[in-house]
Amino acid sequence: MVELLAIPARAAARWSARGARVPSTQSGGPHHPGGVALDATAPHARQLRAHGLRVTAGREATLAFLAAHPHSSAADIHRGLSAQLPSLTPQSVHNIVQDLAGAGILQRISPPASNAALYEIADEHAHHHVQCVRCGRVVDVPASEPTGHVQSADSAHGTGMTIIGVEVTYLGVCASCSTP
Repeated sequence: MVELLAIPARAAARWSARGARVPSTQSGGPHHPGGVALDATAPHARQLRAHGLRVTAGREATLAFLAAHPHSSAADIHRGLSAQLPSLTPQSVHNIVQDLAGAGILQRISPPASNAALYEIADEHAHHHVQCVRCGRVVDVPASEPTGHVQSADSAHGTGMTIIGVEVTYLGVCASCSTP
C-alpha cells in the first residue's frame, strides 16, 4: 500500500525550484514543476522520443524556442524561457542543448564574430550562415552544394582525415547596420 504525504505549500515551492517533480494543480496530463503541461503527442515530444531522449518540459520548451528563434545562444534560450519555466537554470539549459546537439536534434554553430556558441534545430537541408560583424545577427543561406558532395579524404590535400561535415560562415554587414 502506498502512503500519500501532504506536502506543505512552502516545501513544495522549494522542491519545485530545485527541479523535483511536484504535482501541479492544473488538470490534464503530466506536468512539469510550475504547472507547464507536457503534450505527449506534440512534434517535439515525438522528435525527442525518436532520438531515445526522455521528454521534459525544458527540452520541449528549448525546441519550441529555437523553432521561433534560430541561432540562439544558451543564455538567449534561458532568458526567453525563464518566465515560462522559472525553475530552469542556466546550467540546465547548457545541459539540454548539449544533450540535444549530441543526439543530432540541434546543430551547434560557432560563428567567428560571436563570443558564444549558437544553436538551431538541425535539418536535412544543407545551408551555410552569414553573420553581420556589427550586430552579430546570423542568417541561413543555401549551400551551393549538398553536403553529400563534400570531397573525400583522398582529395583532402593528403591529410588522411575523413571529412564528416562542413561549417561555413560568411561575414558581412546587414542592411540595418549599413544604413546611416
